[in-house]
Amino acid sequence: MENVEQVEQVEEVEEVSKTFTEEEVQKLIQAESDKRVNQALEKKQADWKKQYETNLEEEKRKAAMSEEDKWKDELKKQMDSFNAEKEEFKKVQLKALTLENLAKEALPATIANFVIGSDEEATLANIASLKEAWTDALQKEVNERLKGNTPRTSSKGIAGQSDITKEDFKKMGYKERIKLQESNPELFSLLSK
Repeated sequence: MENVEQVEQVEEVEEVSKTFTEEEVQKLIQAESDKRVNQALEKKQADWKKQYETNLEEEKRKAAMSEEDKWKDELKKQMDSFNAEKEEFKKVQLKALTLENLAKEALPATIANFVIGSDEEATLANIASLKEAWTDALQKEVNERLKGNTPRTSSKGIAGQSDITKEDFKKMGYKERIKLQESNPELFSLLSK
C-alpha cells in the first residue's frame, strides 16, 4: 500500500517538474491567445447582434409612424439630448463654483467632490458646515498640542532645576557627569561645588 502511494507521489513530482521545449511553450501561448481572441470576438459579435436588433426594432417602429409622429419623436430625442447636455453643463459650473469657494475658505480642492450639493445653495451650505467642522477640529488639535506636558519640579533638587541631588551627583560616573555638563552646565557647576 505504501509503495503505491510512493509511486503516485513520484509520478506527481515528475509531472510538476516537466520541462517544455521552446516550441511547446510557443504552442501553449498561441493556444491561450487564440482562446482569448475567440472569447473577445464572441462577445463583440453578441454586442453587434444586440445593437442590430435594437436598430431593426427602431426602424420598424418608425416605419409604422406617421410623418407627424416621426417629427415628434425626433423632437423628443433632441430635447432629451439637450437636457442631458444642460445637466452636464450645470455640473461643470457647480464644480467650478465649489473649487472657487473652497479656495476662498482655504480648504483643499481635493474635497470638492464631497461637498458638491444638488445646487449652488446646498453646495455653499456644505462648504460652510465643513469649514466650521474643520476649524473646530483644527483648534481642538492645536489646543491639545499646546497643552502638552508641564515641566516637573523637584522638591529635593537644587533650585528646582532637576531631580538630581548632590548625593546622586556623587554617585555618577565620569561619563554621566560629562553628559550632565553638556546638557545642563548651570546644574553641573552647582552640583560640582
